[in-house]
Amino acid sequence: MGLFSSFCSVVSSGFSAVCSAAASVASSIGSAVSHFATTVAPKLMTVIGGVASKLNAVVSVIQTIAVIWDVLGKDEKIEDIGDRAIQAGENGISMDQFKDFDTYMAAIRNFDLDESKSAKSDLITKQLTGMAVVNTGLAEKLSVDSRDLGNLWLLPATNESYFTAERIASLLEKTADIGDVIKYFENDLTPMETFTIEREIVDSEKSLEPAKQDADIYRDLADIQQSLAKVAQQIES
Repeated sequence: MGLFSSFCSVVSSGFSAVCSAAASVASSIGSAVSHFATTVAPKLMTVIGGVASKLNAVVSVIQTIAVIWDVLGKDEKIEDIGDRAIQAGENGISMDQFKDFDTYMAAIRNFDLDESKSAKSDLITKQLTGMAVVNTGLAEKLSVDSRDLGNLWLLPATNESYFTAERIASLLEKTADIGDVIKYFENDLTPMETFTIEREIVDSEKSLEPAKQDADIYRDLADIQQSLAKVAQQIES
């Protein structure tokens, strides 16, 4: 079992309340969004310890990636998309009603917001909801499983200095299975699976830093795996 899989069992009551609020509104938005809110959001809040600056860092990574793949416009913000999705959902506009993500986004962008409701909705709920919506759109654009992609955002949550938007974008471009990328960093693959995905990750790293030696890349990757294991131990202790 991967490291991230165990985090749900140690979500504190405070984080649980926040995630429950996001899950409650997500249920009216769409099945993929609801899945993110009920599975990824609790793990994410546990990893960051509820620290707003750490959540903002993860939101920034997702927002940058979303702009690269034209899921969001340059001036759009994750929390604003979350706000629109929440209010549209309350008015019967669900992602599951539309043929594709772009059609849904057009609908919520054109939705007339109730500014008084926007002011009362807390920022974290809007951020988590916006992340769930954008994750669904990215999964469609990239033709990947939205559940695997959702877990990807736990990586910058554990180490924002290493898992930058640039590095995440490169991993999405250079690797064949993002689910295996996550399992690799969790050290949760067979030796043969590790060999295959590790070569792809190394190639991704070389595209970012062509002069970097393979030995240095492997050392950094091993360090990241160890740091993830320490995060898991700290959370579970």
